Amino acid sequence: MRTAHDLAVMAKKKNEADRDTAPTLPIIVCINVEGNKLTAVRVSPEAAAKVSRVKGFPHYDLSPEEKRDKLRKLLDYDYFRLIRRGVVKQMTQFNPLASTYFPHMWAVPAGGKRTPSELFADNNEFPKAMAKRDKLRDRSKQELKEENSLPNIFGDYLPPSVLTKSSVQKALRTYSGTQGVSNFSPAAAAAIYHRLLPKQGGVTWDMSCGWGGRLLGAIACDKVHKYIGCDPSTETYKGLLKMRAELLPIARNMGRNLKVELHKLGSEMMRPKLKPNSVDLAFSSPPYFAQERYSDESTQSWVKYKTKDEWLTQFVGDTLANCAYCLKPDGLLSVNIADVSSHPTLAQEFVQFAEGHGWKLIKTMKLALSVMPGTRRKQKGKYKYEPIFVFRRR
Repeated sequence: MRTAHDLAVMAKKKNEADRDTAPTLPIIVCINVEGNKLTAVRVSPEAAAKVSRVKGFPHYDLSPEEKRDKLRKLLDYDYFRLIRRGVVKQMTQFNPLASTYFPHMWAVPAGGKRTPSELFADNNEFPKAMAKRDKLRDRSKQELKEENSLPNIFGDYLPPSVLTKSSVQKALRTYSGTQGVSNFSPAAAAAIYHRLLPKQGGVTWDMSCGWGGRLLGAIACDKVHKYIGCDPSTETYKGLLKMRAELLPIARNMGRNLKVELHKLGSEMMRPKLKPNSVDLAFSSPPYFAQERYSDESTQSWVKYKTKDEWLTQFVGDTLANCAYCLKPDGLLSVNIADVSSHPTLAQEFVQFAEGHGWKLIKTMKLALSVMPGTRRKQKGKYKYEPIFVFRRR
């Protein structure tokens, strides 16, 4: 009769022999042996998809302790070092702290492609996305950290890049035909505030708050005395209010004080809420016309302005006029805007429009963004870059 030890040795040899074929198996196979509890686990893409669904959609969902820890680390971070020779380096470590307040961001259509939420619900395509993620094997520090926290019983038998939350998120973002929206790096935002605000600090207006990355960057940067933000989306505005309510008291307890003023309005409608000559820096990343459709509400710029020309002349035109109204004589306007598939000359047209309406381009910085895994053949290097234009009134 075979002993438990014999069964364990046989299970281990069998698992080692089958490990390379594991992704084709339709189920998870576990073999438990008494004593040392040897467990062999083999995961197929189909099984990984099922496990992920049982856990639920991988929203960013930080606990109060995790929020406090992330905010403390952000406040201590030397963000001003991120800008070198006009390039704003990438730093996404603190993005989850902002994104945790906006779970609906995963369902926002972008580029006319399927959303991550739709992919997650697709019984045919989601397992394929998990299979692709397993093949890429290019895992971030966060993924590796999560893998190390998995139960030891999985050992060497678990294909590590298919079951952690970070890996599932990346699978949903990088699968062909799927596109998700991204958050502005809070650390990068803090660095930009530090660079563009006057030495004594001042007031900034974020014309399109979005997913709270620039709000969080304002909380981190001690040069920001007051942050004014606006966004017309109902769900996004709720997330911004919750973010302010939770993080500002924590920041104050950590010695960081600033005022945060929020408005549920589009930037083109903000004139009544702004005071003339009161803002030191107007800084944002506006909607790229209809590239990302944050909601179907009538207040959305892509709904109000049906064509690119209307959007540029009316939405952008009125927003720039409001910036000119509220900025101090030596105030700056900084805009992150880039060419997209639906508008391949958007950046150039924006600059031309601004220069034709009383603004002078004084510098252009570059914002570094990661190239998604699996797409690097189309890109040179590890990063792609988007422009950040800095203007002054003529």
